[in-house]
Amino acid sequence: MPYDFGFMLAAAVVVFIVGLSKSGLATGLGSLAVPLLALFLPPMVAAAILLPLLSAIDVVVIWKYWDKIRKDLVLLCIPGGILGILIASFSIGAFDPAWVKLTVAVIALWFAGLYYLGSALPRLEVAMGIKSAMFFATISGFSSFFAHAGGPPMRALFLHKKLDKSAYVGTFGAFFGVINGLKIVSYSLLGQFSPQTLTASLLLSPFVMLGIIAGLRLHTIINQTLFTRMAYAMLTLAGAKLLYDALITLF
Repeated sequence: MPYDFGFMLAAAVVVFIVGLSKSGLATGLGSLAVPLLALFLPPMVAAAILLPLLSAIDVVVIWKYWDKIRKDLVLLCIPGGILGILIASFSIGAFDPAWVKLTVAVIALWFAGLYYLGSALPRLEVAMGIKSAMFFATISGFSSFFAHAGGPPMRALFLHKKLDKSAYVGTFGAFFGVINGLKIVSYSLLGQFSPQTLTASLLLSPFVMLGIIAGLRLHTIINQTLFTRMAYAMLTLAGAKLLYDALITLF
């Protein structure tokens, strides 16, 4: 499948923004990247092109923020993420991803609403334990498999834990480093990769690296308060976009 100049230009811009946001703010924008590239290609092809690039970003993030990563949170969430990927792998073509997008959107907008309203947050502290982490990680792994849209549930969980900006970015990257690594195995076994998708990933890799460099620089110059506001703003936007996509598909 050849890729024309229009697609490669749009993809270069998208992956630059993804690299910047994922390495600097842990917003990732994966849930927005696939729909944008799906204007040119089938969604699963777009997802296959993006996956090696997302994994490369995860490796850099883990290396950069290793000492800041909340490894206890990563270990707590990984079983749920694995479960979500397994469910997704065995349900291709049998499950409407729109319902997953709707669930993810509700989670994202709920926690964004709690942040902006403020007073409701303390009442959720008891509920945000092992069961919540397992649930959010499972939804994340499932939705991430189809459209790299697994960020909002984990973003909501990690923001609610009030991690500082470096711990947040590092922990987010470490979790998805594992998840995306497992997705590469699953995509390979399911035949989602092709010489064409891998070539496109390779051609786009310089733009990802430029985005990573810009993101790491951005991370050092923004303060914690601004970082938190930006992270919740991106959580809100991602939730709104997923809600819109789900409702358009379902209704």
